[in-house]
This record gives sequence, C-alpha cells and structure tokens, in this order.
Amino acid sequence: MYLDMYFPSFTDSRLVCLDFWAATSRMSRLFEDSAAIRKVFTDLAEASGAVCCLFDTGDGGPERVLWGTPLN
Repeated sequence: MYLDMYFPSFTDSRLVCLDFWAATSRMSRLFEDSAAIRKVFTDLAEASGAVCCLFDTGDGGPERVLWGTPLN
C-alpha cells in the first residue's frame, strides 16, 4: 500500500488529503470487494475528523462516497 499526502487548498491549511493506493491490481480488487477493508478506512476517516472518505476504482469514473460529504 502507498500513501500520498497533499494540501488541496491554499486558502485553508486545515484540509489535508490522504490518498491510499493499492500496490497491485489484485489488492485494488480486494479493496473494492471487501466491506471489512472499506470499514477500516471509513472508521479511520471518522476517527480523525475527516470531511469524507472516497473510493476511486481507478477506471476514470467518479469516486464513490463511502463516508461523509465531499467539499465541492
């Protein structure tokens, strides 16, 4: 698993984006198929005070909201 961290807003330094990436395609499919793994990430988002938790399948489509409300 990989982690990218960046600050998406120059006007609000409280916002930090953490992108967790599967290291392999097989791992990515496991993330998509496993409710237990998704729960780990949604629980982490909630516990850390995140605005939302999104899941990106990597197919070019929009992310799925797993928890919270994304900022537009």
